[in-house]
Amino acid sequence: MKGKEMVAIFNEDKSGVEVSESMQDFLNNFSFDFNGFLEEMGKQSNEIKNRFTLVSFTWVKKLNYFFNENWFDGRNKYSVNTCERIQEILGKKLDDLVHGYNGNLDQYCFSRKVYDDETPVPFEILFIEQMGHAHRTIQQSFSSVAFKWMILAENLDVDKAYSDAGKKIRENTEGDFYRTPLI
Repeated sequence: MKGKEMVAIFNEDKSGVEVSESMQDFLNNFSFDFNGFLEEMGKQSNEIKNRFTLVSFTWVKKLNYFFNENWFDGRNKYSVNTCERIQEILGKKLDDLVHGYNGNLDQYCFSRKVYDDETPVPFEILFIEQMGHAHRTIQQSFSSVAFKWMILAENLDVDKAYSDAGKKIRENTEGDFYRTPLI
């Protein structure tokens, strides 16, 4: 699957779980179309770009949760540690960006009382929860995409809070920090 095809799935009326499963299939290849995905995502409507930006920041919260619970191994250690660094860089701003999600769906649902059908769990949280069950190497690949997208957000037509956060990350990380090792 090409990056353009994967981005098209974000435009379909699918749940976060379904899109995450498609993303996992896309990433399950050492030569997945990294640049093609990012270029095509950059051409999307503001709604889709903002959605993927929020997915990326929500991923940071998920991996911070993994860090705190020690739920990682050598295959995704770099991603988990990098998310911990991004949390340090952004501080409370990260919490504001992801609207109360702390990386744990059960705690989110309990605090928001969203177990009923009238208050559905947001797309980005369902996407990330599903991605959190993926193979660690796929998680590492997704982290590369999310990290690069967050710093690209500085120069994209996305919500100002996202572009400001992307700028802060870029200013406080090494230039190619998004290149996660595959173990």
